[in-house]
Amino acid sequence: MADVAAVVVNVAAIPAHITAILAEVMPVVANVAPVRVNITPIGAQVAAGDRLGEVENTRANEERIQDLDVAQREAAGQASAIDQQTATLRTEQQRLISRAALHASAVSARLALQAAESERLIAQKEALLTEATTETRRQQSLREDGIVSQASLEGVLAQYKVAQEAVAAQKADLAVLKAESESAKQGIFTEQGYGSDVSYSSQRADEIDLQLANLQQSSTTLRLHATALQSSVSATADHSNLMHRAVLVSPITGTIWQVQAQDGERLNVGDGVVQLIDCKQQFILAALPQNDVSRLDLSGEARIKLSGERRVQTGRILGVSEQSQGNEKLAADVLGQRKRMTIVRIAFTPDSSGAESCSVGEAAQVALPRKHSRLLAIAFWTK
Repeated sequence: MADVAAVVVNVAAIPAHITAILAEVMPVVANVAPVRVNITPIGAQVAAGDRLGEVENTRANEERIQDLDVAQREAAGQASAIDQQTATLRTEQQRLISRAALHASAVSARLALQAAESERLIAQKEALLTEATTETRRQQSLREDGIVSQASLEGVLAQYKVAQEAVAAQKADLAVLKAESESAKQGIFTEQGYGSDVSYSSQRADEIDLQLANLQQSSTTLRLHATALQSSVSATADHSNLMHRAVLVSPITGTIWQVQAQDGERLNVGDGVVQLIDCKQQFILAALPQNDVSRLDLSGEARIKLSGERRVQTGRILGVSEQSQGNEKLAADVLGQRKRMTIVRIAFTPDSSGAESCSVGEAAQVALPRKHSRLLAIAFWTK
């Protein structure tokens, strides 16, 4: 591409930015683990979101998950056993409560019969008191007339007092029986012969209440523990899946540029697995001596001829720098960069009548416009 109005670069590069996919599977031995790699082959076209393959850690184990699962099942089993024990105790408690109620009813009925008998005795003793009262009055009248002696009157008065005291004592007994009957209806026994104010069945039912409270607390604790273990199982399973297998998904639409890992290879987290490029974002880097930069017309168009082609294409000059950017990851770069060389970046969209054309990695010859309508001839690579 001879042109006296240009600076010609005979070796230039056509690069594109690399998108790297890194390993995310956690290794298990000395930060290194053998992996199984299954990746889409080099040169394949992929769309953003396409599955590129997967990386699998062959040494990842699930013992921790199994241990947690066993512990969770044990906690759940213990909670179920406590629930069964609770149900049995509740049944026993209901039986004791029923028995205590029957006992209270029987005692109350017996006391009611005793109270009825006491009321009958009161009636009899009141009748005797009435007779004693009448006889006392008669004897007092006869004593006033001098018919009976004082000793005879005193004997009648003594019998009157005995009858009066018998009625009062019987009424007191009736009051006690009625009080005991009312207490018995409430399950409290005050009658003679009971060592406690409640029946054995009631005492046992109260003890079961305490047992049920303790069992309920234990069951709640175990179920919370089982729930926490189940959450740990799920979280550990997710972590184990990440350690065991990672699915690689393309973040861009582009072309597989390089596969960096092979099946059976050892990888660390962060190691490169596959690189992609976007051929729609390709450009040209051309290296030329620094003393030629002042002669360039940066507002003009560069003329580009790809290696092996006759036609000449054009591109816009994007900028000039002393060297390619160190933080850029490029699929190709200018070969043989030397000191005192300047890098010219040129926008490049190759002409293509068919499918998408990708010239990344190819060499090209570039003619850069000189000031005053003269061109610099430069060789470069496309990236």
